[in-house]
Amino acid sequence: RDVFYPFRKGAVFIEAGMLAVVSLLIGFVGAPIWVEHTIEKNERSAIAMLKRIAADEICFKENRLSDVNSNRVGEYGFLSDLIRLRPVQLDPVTQESAEQSIYCGVDCRDGILTCSGYHFLVYLPDAKGRGTVFVPESAMGRPIDTSDATAGESAWCCYAWPEGYGMTGERTFFINQTGEIHATDQKEGVAGRAPYSAKDRIPDP
Repeated sequence: RDVFYPFRKGAVFIEAGMLAVVSLLIGFVGAPIWVEHTIEKNERSAIAMLKRIAADEICFKENRLSDVNSNRVGEYGFLSDLIRLRPVQLDPVTQESAEQSIYCGVDCRDGILTCSGYHFLVYLPDAKGRGTVFVPESAMGRPIDTSDATAGESAWCCYAWPEGYGMTGERTFFINQTGEIHATDQKEGVAGRAPYSAKDRIPDP
């Protein structure tokens, strides 16, 4: 009979318990690092997307893809317009996606584009210069567009804010027809309000 068996068995349980504790500690230490890495990556992607959106706005206007007032001067577009500007390219043989559009697979039914942990929303001005959004599918069953064609020939802006503040991103970004990107870290909130996050805390135009 092995008189040391109970002691060895207890030692195994102790080692297993220690390993579990160590694993938990590693998880607690590693989680903030992983979140920080995710936020950094998503914010870089958001900046790159804003630059692409700005380039597409220029292309959309210069090619007069929208001229609502028929004055032969192109207007800027909403995100739903830009999505149509960049369709998915299909391989001629397999008919599968050969080149993924930067807007591929996104849901823009409410006028908001979501990509890599960030929401994006384009505003176009109305006749008084106030920002308006385009809702492709409204509750009334038809699109809503209150922008002004003449004002839309000279101005637009786009915001990018985290899908989940503190988890997918922290900073909120802004770009307009000048091509300059501005950012706020939101760490203390904006004007005493909660940080922009998800679709219930959307930046004002």
